[in-house]
Formats: sequence, C-alpha cells, structure tokens
Amino acid sequence: MSAVAGDQERRLIPRWRFTRELPRSAEFAGDPGKTNQFDPDPRFLDEKVIEWKERRAIATAADVVACGVTTGRVAIVEEAAQFLLDHGDNVTPSVRQLAEYALRSSDAEGSEAEGELPFLSTTRTYAISEVRMARSRLTRDPRNMLAYLDLSRAYAILGQRSQALGAMQNALRLAPDHRYALRAAARLFVHIGEPDRALRLLVENARTPSDPWLLAPAIAIATIADKPPRFVRRAHELIERRGFGPQDLTEVHGAIGTLEYYAGRSAKARRAFRSSLISPTENVVAQARWARGRLAGIDIGEEAWNVPRSYEALCWRAVEDGAWSTATQYCSQWVQDEPFSSRPAILGSYIGISLVADPSFSEACARVGLQADSEDQTLLNNLTVALAYQGKVDDADATFRKITGELSEHYPKYIHLATAGLLEFRRGNVVAGRALYEEAQQRAPRERRSRVLIYWTREELQAGTERAAKMVSEATELTARDSDAQTIRLLEVFFGPSSP
Repeated sequence: MSAVAGDQERRLIPRWRFTRELPRSAEFAGDPGKTNQFDPDPRFLDEKVIEWKERRAIATAADVVACGVTTGRVAIVEEAAQFLLDHGDNVTPSVRQLAEYALRSSDAEGSEAEGELPFLSTTRTYAISEVRMARSRLTRDPRNMLAYLDLSRAYAILGQRSQALGAMQNALRLAPDHRYALRAAARLFVHIGEPDRALRLLVENARTPSDPWLLAPAIAIATIADKPPRFVRRAHELIERRGFGPQDLTEVHGAIGTLEYYAGRSAKARRAFRSSLISPTENVVAQARWARGRLAGIDIGEEAWNVPRSYEALCWRAVEDGAWSTATQYCSQWVQDEPFSSRPAILGSYIGISLVADPSFSEACARVGLQADSEDQTLLNNLTVALAYQGKVDDADATFRKITGELSEHYPKYIHLATAGLLEFRRGNVVAGRALYEEAQQRAPRERRSRVLIYWTREELQAGTERAAKMVSEATELTARDSDAQTIRLLEVFFGPSSP
C-alpha cells in the first residue's frame, strides 16, 4: 500500500537552487537599489573547449562535457562526449552517463522549454556534472564562493551529506554575511534534520535583523526548531518602514502569516498572506496555497499562479481539482526542481501508484528522493509497492527489507503491514497476506480503512481468489460512503471507472 501523501504542515523555508539560476531573482540581488554583479562568464566553457582540443584526454573531455551540460550548451561538446564513449572501458560509469546525456540532449536541443531541467532518470547524471563543473571553477578560483554553494547542492542531491556540509562550510567561511549563502546553508541544515543549527546561523548573523530575506527564514525555522521566533517585532518594523518593495517583503509576510495561523489569529494571518501575494516568489505562492485550504478568504490570482517555477503549488492545485495527469506533470517538474527534498518525491511516488496507474513514474520519483535520503521509510515503502506492481517482486522484497528500526510518525504501522501483505500475496502466500491486510485495516484510522480494503481487494483479484468479486463490491460500497475524491480515484484506477 502506498503511503498517503498528505498536504502536511508547511513552513516557508528557503528554496535552494544552483546559483546560475538566480541572477534575476530578488533574493539574490543583494541590497535594494544595488546592481547584481553576478553574471556567468560564457568564456569559461570556451576555455575548457580549447583546453580539451589542445590536450585530448579523458579528464579534459569530462570537464568540458560537464560544463556544456550545466550551461545548456551541449552542441559544442559533442566531440568530447563521443570521445568519452569511444574510450568507455577507461571511464567511470558516471562519466559515461554524462557523455550519453550530453549527446541525447544535443539531439533534442530546442525541443524542451527554456530552463526545463532534465527528466527524472537523468537527475543523478546532472548532479555529477555539477560536481565536476564546480570543481573546475574552484581550480580556476579557489575562493569562488558560488562554486562551493553549487558543489554543496550537487552533493546533497547525490546523498553525500558530509561533502555537502564541507562545501557549504567553505562557502560560509569565504562569505559569512552573503545573503544567499546564509539562506542556502539554513536550507541544508533543515534538510539534514538540524533546524537548531540553521536557526543559530541566522540569529547570530549581524545582517539578519535588517534583511527581510533572512528574517523570513529565521521566523519560519524557529517554529520547526520549536523555539519562539525572535525577530517578529523587527519584521513588522521593516514592513512599516516602507524602505523595501513588495518583492523583498513577500517572504516576510508569508512567514508572519504562517505564524499567525498557527497561533490561531486568523484575521492577521489572512492580512499577511494577502500582502505576501502582491509580488510573490513561487515559494510564497506554495505557502499561500497551503494556507488557503485552512483559512477562508485567501485568493490567489492567476498572475500569482503563473510565477515561474510554481511547480509545487500547481501540482497540489491539480490534485485538489482532480486533474491527475496535470498533477503528474507538475510533480515531475517539482521533483526535478528539488531533487534533494523528500516532499515532492513522496507525492510523486503516491500519485503514480494511486492516482494515475503509472508505477514506473512512482519508481522514478522514489529513486530520486532515496538518492538524497536512502533511509526515508515512506519512499522505501512506495518504491516497494511500485516495484511489486511492475512484477519485480524480488527487488520489491529487497527494498522493503531496508525499512528498519522504529517507524517514523510519517509512516504509520498500518501502511507497513499492508505493504507486507502485498508482498505475501505476490509470493503466493494468500493466507499470510490476508492476515497482514486484516491487521492493517484494523489499525488504520477510520477514514483510511476503505483505502486499505481497496489495496487488499486488488491482491485478491490478482491472485484470482473466490473472495475477490465480493470484496470489490464491499470496497465500492465503503468508498461511496467515505466520498473522498482520492479514494474514489484509487478505486477507479484499480477496478475501472465504472466502480464509483
């Protein structure tokens, strides 16, 4: 049984992207009124190409291909990519994947939307290319703080946490007061389960009280760390001072709105969220979408929905609207945008199994998430189900065995039992499978029992048991009483559209 991807608690913590994607963003612009001086130098790749042509070696070819992939200029590195493939016996699998990706991208160049990230299966290859690119930049300039930030994110995507932390610490040593470095470091610390460390970094920095882009995460992360936020009054002072434009205050308004919501002050929360939507980031749009399901009177205009990279918000809106294929599309983009985060991967792995009957999509999403966090129990569970539904029972069993230790609060026992029941059915052990599903249904909360029954019934049908037809009727009747849109959709996915 796939773990249900709930619209869980959400805090407005910073997004974390590669620095080349940020020059035009308000958060990366520095102090208001000053010109942003960051501009990727196109000569860097050109120099790498010249170096490769002068010294045709695997190392120089790998560097030039990595630079071509990360800058999107893959056409001019085709020769180097082919050179790597021609010497395939002497290159590592990751470098070979990088070369294959470069050639595929060159063939398809111009067919994808501008700025679109690689598809799910290439996430690892893309991160590896970022590592090589960042290392090349650091060889050229050992004090390149931006290269360290990119190196840290690439390592986080690959699940290499100690390396990600090391690169981030180098970035902070080089620029301890840099706004984006502080925000990225805070995001990394939250990602690895150290919100106290993230909060301490922001609270102790002298820049935070005067910078709304640092005040916002300081307020948000304080609630994650279960600490009283220290800068709420200061945030209100910056808002009232009117020295910042709405694009600089959007996340502060969103963080305050979330704080007011959790404090039960609905009117103040609504006012704050409305202010946050004047000139929002896509992160604020996602927070407002989350809040509007809990607070009446928060209207998100079409202009806000169209803020670039609003994949998370648009994905959840599609789920709410029952636009399942659209949800899949936006979830794919969200997973690619935040491949180090478990949240989009969990939602995608759930959607593929339960809402669109595409277990291969579930598998892809789960594997991207597990690459960054190999012990996430929910992702391991959903990958198990996706593999079992594709007939890969041995792989599913091996994956399920990786779920060890005490189950987390986000991965309830009844789901674990139901997935164990699925595996028993797929091994031909019907009696054992029934016992596990029965216990799962007893343990499940009332509103989830119909889902357990639907998953169980699918296995009875798969096994061709005498109870299957009757159980379909029981599941249909129970689901009709629950009248939950996603449960009804699950019933349709498993048993056809004629079973509302």
